[in-house]
Amino acid sequence: MKLQPSRLLPNLACIFLIVFGAITLAWVGWLTWLDITVWGKDIPLIFFGSRAGESISLGVGMKVIYYFLMGLTLLLSGALAFLRIRSKASKPNRNHPLSMQPQNDKREEPMAKTLVKKEKASALDEKIFSGCLHKFGYLASRPKNTPIPNECIICQRLGDCMVATVITKE
Repeated sequence: MKLQPSRLLPNLACIFLIVFGAITLAWVGWLTWLDITVWGKDIPLIFFGSRAGESISLGVGMKVIYYFLMGLTLLLSGALAFLRIRSKASKPNRNHPLSMQPQNDKREEPMAKTLVKKEKASALDEKIFSGCLHKFGYLASRPKNTPIPNECIICQRLGDCMVATVITKE
């Protein structure tokens, strides 16, 4: 199977989001563990307190909770995007030009619809021609030397009787 860039890029973007989210969450976890074990801080102070004057500075006004939320957002958005791509891949899109559908299905589908339409039309025509002395399509199937019966000449569906059988013979 040939690799297609149109299928690789969304998966690569998902992996990128998941990896950077996991790295950010791992860093927040390490920082939290270090603050609890070395400095003896409690969780609310770690996540919501200021780190001004400490050895690990997070930037102006940044707190650990912000990095935790960013990492969680990256991880979850990558995972959800990956699941969405997978669910779309499991449902083949018949209208998509790059779909992996066998060509036979596309050709057989219109034929099946045509057969269903012909069956419905013939059932309807048989119902309409139930009072006829001949079967529907008699005029198209009769030998060429045979004259057209009088009841067929005065029938309102004379043209349909002649054409319908020609269509169904194909």
